[in-house]
Amino acid sequence: MARLQGEVAGTILCIWKTSHIKPAKKWVDYISIFQFPSPQCLFLGHFFFYLTYHLLLRKAKNLITPLGIPEHQEKGQPFGDSVKYLGFIWDIPHNSVILMTSKKHKYLSPEEGR
Repeated sequence: MARLQGEVAGTILCIWKTSHIKPAKKWVDYISIFQFPSPQCLFLGHFFFYLTYHLLLRKAKNLITPLGIPEHQEKGQPFGDSVKYLGFIWDIPHNSVILMTSKKHKYLSPEEGR
């Protein structure tokens, strides 16, 4: 049986790219949109900022809603400084990547046949 998840995700990325929603990346059917914060952020005091984003995640999703593609409830998240993607937490400001606890337990559990 052929797997077409990557084709559907590729179509979504094409729609978003033509609508200037980028950069977005995919791995098979796992899509993540990277959004840079607006330069007009709110300064809250000594090294604390409230970042805002021009693109709303709802806008990106509304573009593909007419296609009827089911949305995976555990994939995707609001824009922020870190993103959960492919079992890792990518922390952009700290230039670090951390393996998610759930992924650690998945591969360390005895029932995985290790």
